[in-house]
Amino acid sequence: MPKVPQALHTLDGERRDVFYYAKYFLPLLRGSYVNILLGMLSLILSTFLLVKASVALGQLCAHLGSHAVFSQSIYLLMLSFVALEAGSVLAQFLGRTFLASGTNAVLLKLRCALFEKIDQLPMSYYDSQPLGRIITRLTSDVDGVEGFFGGGLARIATACVQIFLVLIGIITIAPNFGLPVVMAAMPALCFSWFTRKPLTFWLAENKARNAHVNSKLAEFIQALPVLRVLGLEQWSGDEFNRDAKHHLASSIKVLSWNSFIRPLTVFLSTWPTLVAVLWGGFLLLQGQVEIAALVAVLRLTERFSNPVRVVTQEIQVIQDATASAVRVGEMLSEANERTIMAPGSFEGVVRGEIRFESVGLSYRSGHAVLRSLDLLIPPGQKLGVIGQTGAGKSSLLNLIPALYVPYSGRVVIDSVDIREWTLSALRSQIGYLAQDPFLFKGTLAANILGIADQSSTQVRQSFETKLDRFGLRQILERFNGGLNFLVNEGGSNLSSGEKQMIAFLRLLHEDRPILLMDEATSCLDRAWESAIQGAILALMRERRRTCVIIAHRLETLKSCDRVIRIHDGKIVADGNPNNILGLDLT
Repeated sequence: MPKVPQALHTLDGERRDVFYYAKYFLPLLRGSYVNILLGMLSLILSTFLLVKASVALGQLCAHLGSHAVFSQSIYLLMLSFVALEAGSVLAQFLGRTFLASGTNAVLLKLRCALFEKIDQLPMSYYDSQPLGRIITRLTSDVDGVEGFFGGGLARIATACVQIFLVLIGIITIAPNFGLPVVMAAMPALCFSWFTRKPLTFWLAENKARNAHVNSKLAEFIQALPVLRVLGLEQWSGDEFNRDAKHHLASSIKVLSWNSFIRPLTVFLSTWPTLVAVLWGGFLLLQGQVEIAALVAVLRLTERFSNPVRVVTQEIQVIQDATASAVRVGEMLSEANERTIMAPGSFEGVVRGEIRFESVGLSYRSGHAVLRSLDLLIPPGQKLGVIGQTGAGKSSLLNLIPALYVPYSGRVVIDSVDIREWTLSALRSQIGYLAQDPFLFKGTLAANILGIADQSSTQVRQSFETKLDRFGLRQILERFNGGLNFLVNEGGSNLSSGEKQMIAFLRLLHEDRPILLMDEATSCLDRAWESAIQGAILALMRERRRTCVIIAHRLETLKSCDRVIRIHDGKIVADGNPNNILGLDLT
């Protein structure tokens, strides 16, 4: 017998019970209650008809034993037996159909809820969670829940209803005969109950290790060019094999427990049949039970053994679904960005004034990134930000669109605390350009103009007019087909500089009051960077846009109205670009 673990822990630490997360799943049942209820009632009806069919079979056998020829009563019993069996099959079919309809609707809502949760989670969640683990939550863990609801629930519900009603039927038909048969069924049921805990542990452990392997795999795939350049293929292979073997060990434990539980449960589930035959035959010889009751009980005992085997075979599905539901529940229970930010209801037009008032920011406890930072950026100003790596430059930018929450102080946009803005109203008026922009698979038009506007002739003409006005038409002409050029996933068919060009065109099209650029032109040559910087200056003169730029190139920052230098989370220099850049660019 496999060793039973002493405590239920996984790689993620101590786990809560699935019932703790029930409050996150119950709302998904809305609209499916009727189908699920009809399904359960149909399964109950199916089992009730099954019991009546067993009684009819017993009466038929008794009549056949006492009549030399077929009488009308025998034909009626045969007809009733066939009708009851057919009705039981039909009711079971309808029950499973209703259950499948209801549960699949729940699964659809679950997948949609998880996808919505991705948009609602704060950036701090993604900073602390490996990509592979998040993907595992959305794929294999949901598949585990789906495996239960998609088919396991119907089989388990059918088996449980049959076990309960069959045992009641056995006792009702012949109490003196049925009670020992029911008692003989208890070992199988008790064994299945007591072995659930170790199987739950190893299934949860196996899923946690699977998520860890997926995380490692995603990390190595993303780092594949670096691994090859540095010749680390052997090291990465050894690392992955170590984690895969750790996962294999838990998989073997799951198989070991199933190999132990299933055969023994099947053996124990045959005891009621053996007791029914031996004890029933003894009582029949003693004249204490009729042949009709004996046949009916034997028939029901046969129907009891199969459901027990089904429950045993499905116990892994149950435990797998339980472990998966806990992990999905953990993700659904994470605090939303709106809950952390507690955004208000203010919606207005941004003018562009940005003010930091004694702002402190920390990504993890005890490690401050920004310390009591004070800064005022007037509307229409082009501000340059410099500093050493890790000084807090990107953190400064991330606070403006409220991607993170400061632990002290506040960030104010146009005299309104960002916590009082609605996130949609605030972010829809802020343009952001990262050093490594992400491009979606599709046309240039979809990536620059947006999915909704990519086919609009008016939007395209307006955008091309804007390119001519700012002297950037040549960027579009670089791509074969112009706006119809097809971009691969992540922009894999483009250079880093071309991706930055496209991202800037997207920023130009959106034309938002506040522009944030984090090393956004670092991959461009001087000619193209100069052209883009000229377009930014023209846009700011024309529309009075506020622009905050992080860069290390002198050429990028010389056109700024003002430059600040950040060191150790504080502003240590602030003034004219020539004065600041002349001192130190870093």
